[in-house]
Amino acid sequence: MSTEPQSGNASSDDDLPSLSSPPAGPRLDRALRAVPPAVAALGLGTLVLTIAARVATPWPLEWMEGAIVHHALRLSQLQPLYLAPSAEFVPYLYPPLGYLPMALAAPVFGSSLPAARIACLLCTVAALIGIARIGARAGGTRTAGMLGAGLFALGYGYGGAFMDIARIDLPFIALVVWGAERIDAGRERSGLWLLALSALAKQHGLVLFAAAALAMLIRDRTRSLSPVLWPASTLLLVGQLLQWSSGGWFGFYTFELPARHGVIPPLLLSFLLVDLLVLVPVLTIGAVIWLWRRRAVASPPVLLLLAALLVSALGRAHAGGHDNVRLPALALLCAWGIGPVLRALLDRERSRRARLAALVLVAIQCAILWQPPSSHAPRAAHAARFGQLRAELIRCAAGGRAVAFDHALLTPTPFVHTMALSDLSGGGSDAVGERAVEVLLAVLSGPDAPAAIAIGARFPALEAVVAERYEPCGRVQAPPMPTGYQPKSQELFVRKRLHAPP
Repeated sequence: MSTEPQSGNASSDDDLPSLSSPPAGPRLDRALRAVPPAVAALGLGTLVLTIAARVATPWPLEWMEGAIVHHALRLSQLQPLYLAPSAEFVPYLYPPLGYLPMALAAPVFGSSLPAARIACLLCTVAALIGIARIGARAGGTRTAGMLGAGLFALGYGYGGAFMDIARIDLPFIALVVWGAERIDAGRERSGLWLLALSALAKQHGLVLFAAAALAMLIRDRTRSLSPVLWPASTLLLVGQLLQWSSGGWFGFYTFELPARHGVIPPLLLSFLLVDLLVLVPVLTIGAVIWLWRRRAVASPPVLLLLAALLVSALGRAHAGGHDNVRLPALALLCAWGIGPVLRALLDRERSRRARLAALVLVAIQCAILWQPPSSHAPRAAHAARFGQLRAELIRCAAGGRAVAFDHALLTPTPFVHTMALSDLSGGGSDAVGERAVEVLLAVLSGPDAPAAIAIGARFPALEAVVAERYEPCGRVQAPPMPTGYQPKSQELFVRKRLHAPP
C-alpha cells in the first residue's frame, strides 16, 4: 500500500528545494491552482483533436495495422494464431490477449481498421483514468491525477502516436496501469492478476509482474504465498496450454524468436540520456524524488516503476524498437512522478520562488511534450497514394488475385506480411525462416500464384522468383505512414503468361 500522505497540503522539505522568499499571496495561489486543470485540458483537448483527425481513416496509419487486424479477425473466428509459416499467414511476436479487444469489437463495429481502433481507444481511456487515480493518491489531491493524465495525453507523440491505432500496445498499457493502480490502492491481489494478464498481452508484462511479485515476497515472506502463487501458476498454466495447443509454435514466436534479435547498447544508453533526461526531465526528476521519499525501497509500487523503466529501456535497445516502447515508462512516470512537483506548486507554506520554480518546471515539460494536432494527421497524399496503389494492383491483376506484401487488408486476399518475414529473418537464419521463405516462393512459383503483387522490401531469393515468374507492371510511391516505420516504394508485378493458350 502506498505510504504517501493523503492530504493535498502535506509536504516534505525534500520534495523540491525551498527558496527563501515570502509565501505567495492569494492571487498567485489561485493562479497556481488553475495550472493542473489547464494542463489536463490542454493534454486531453490536444489528444481528442489529434485522434479525431485520423481515427476514421480507412487506410493504415501504421505499417503493421492491417496485419494486426488480420490477427484479431483470426482470433474472432477461432482460427489458430500460432502455427507453421505459410504464404497466407505468419504470426507476429505477441501473445494473444492484446488482440482480444479488437477481436471482440469486430462483431459489433465490423472488421475495418476504424472499428479496431475503437477498441484500442477504449483502452486509452481506461489508461488515462487509471493514471489519474494513481496520481491523485500519490499527490494527495485530485488535481495531481488531472495533471498526470494530462501529461500522459500530451505524451502522445513521445509514445510514438500509438494511442489510437490498431495495435496491442494500449490494451497492454491499460492492464499495466490498472495493475499498478490496484497495487497502489492496497488491492495487491487484484493488481497482480492484472499484471499477469498484461504478460499475456505483451511479453514485457512478465517483467512487471515479476517485479511486483518479488516485492510482495520480500515484504511478506512470513505470510501466505498464495497472493503470488495463484496468478503465477495460472500464468504458467495458460502458457503451457498455448504451447501445447499450438504444437510448440507459441513459445517459438513469442519467446524464442524475440530473444534472438539481441540488444544494441547505444540504443539502451539513448533511452537513459535522451528519452528520460531530455524529453521527460521533469517527470524523471519527480520520479527520483518520489523514489527517494519511499520508506520501503522494495515496495511493490517502487519495483513496478523501476520495472516499467527497464522494459522501456530494453524495448528501445531492440533493433526494431519504435517510440511506442516508451509507453510503460511514460504511463507510470505520469502516475507517480508528478506528485512532488505538484506539491511544491500548490503548497501554501512554500516560498513564492519555490512555487514559481515548480510552475516553470511544469511549463517546460508541457512545452517539450506538446505537439499540434496536425503533427500526426494523415495528409491528402496519404489517401491518394493508397487509392492509387490499390487501383494499380487491380489493373495489373486484370480480375485475378492481387496481394500487397507491405499492406495487409489493402486487398481482400490474406497474404504474408513483410514485417512477419522480417521478424523471422531478424531472428537469425534458421530452419523456420528458411521454411517460410520456401513456402512463399513455392506459392509464387505455383499455379495458385497471385496474378499481381506489390513489393517494397526485397531479398535475393524473392527477386529471382519474381524475375522468372513475373514482369514489371508499374511503380507507385509508397503511401506515407503518419506513424511508425515507412515502407519503401511499391513495385508492381504481373504474372507472366508462361505458356501460350491452346
